[in-house]
Amino acid sequence: MKKPIVAIHPDILNVSDFYNVLKSKLAGFDIVVWNENVNLNSALVKIAIIWLETSKFDEKFENLDLLLVCGSGVDNIISKLTKKNYSFQIHRLVDPYLIDRVSNYVVLNVLNVHFNFKNYISNNTTAKWNKERVRPDKPVVGIMGVGKIGMASMNKLINLNFKVFGWARNKIKHEGLCDIYIGDSEFDRFLSECSILICCLPLTKKTENIINHDLLYKLNEGSYVINIGRGEHVVDDDLLGAIKDKQISGALLDVFREEPLPEIHPFWRDDRIVVTPHVAGNLNANEQASYATKIITNYYSKNIELGTRIDTNFQY
Repeated sequence: MKKPIVAIHPDILNVSDFYNVLKSKLAGFDIVVWNENVNLNSALVKIAIIWLETSKFDEKFENLDLLLVCGSGVDNIISKLTKKNYSFQIHRLVDPYLIDRVSNYVVLNVLNVHFNFKNYISNNTTAKWNKERVRPDKPVVGIMGVGKIGMASMNKLINLNFKVFGWARNKIKHEGLCDIYIGDSEFDRFLSECSILICCLPLTKKTENIINHDLLYKLNEGSYVINIGRGEHVVDDDLLGAIKDKQISGALLDVFREEPLPEIHPFWRDDRIVVTPHVAGNLNANEQASYATKIITNYYSKNIELGTRIDTNFQY
């Protein structure tokens, strides 16, 4: 009897490492890196693992049980499914390494804002000895999006004695240590609490362009914005305008509508904006493949889910 197939798309980072981990841990499956040159029995493909590839894979593999997506974003996958009715589950490979790395990135940049560290870096270029004023009271941090990464970021900041609030579009179960505002009715109150606003949201039709003029002017004057969600969350001109008006003191942006960010983009020319090249959540193939193994094993053994399944009604 032929084994079911796990098909890995070759655009996954360090795909050979990913393949080797699955090969060593999933004895009951044939592991295949698929492309147009591979003679693949598509009827036997039960699991597809992809990253950026979206070209009609749900038509290629009609007997899928699981679709695993590397990284935390699935917006580009769901929007391009060719079939509206499908029975397979979609899971994000948000592994512990990824959660730890991204939440550390959040904490690092909150601390940089609190200690005005960007000014020290600037002072180095001019040999300027200047001690920045640090307020004794820490800024209040608001996190939009309280999934695995948002919650990990919250708890780390709370352990550093920051006051943290969360906001979620829909009611959630959580084990965090902070207050979480829910839905549109509590959104303005959430914004009024924030001195640093962090976007960890998934990209959906309802969250696209959420960081706009209206939101920015509901924050406390002089607030700081950090976006690790998606570039499409930010209305670029609205953010630039709010910074020019000094409503927003600055921003740290790791994701953009167009990547790489074009050299002519005004974000590069405003020294109150820090640009990082989508590095908050660099993927580790070994960790992701090990986590994929857990999801696959749990699915077929009917064990408890790991909280990675996507609700396609909400797109996250």
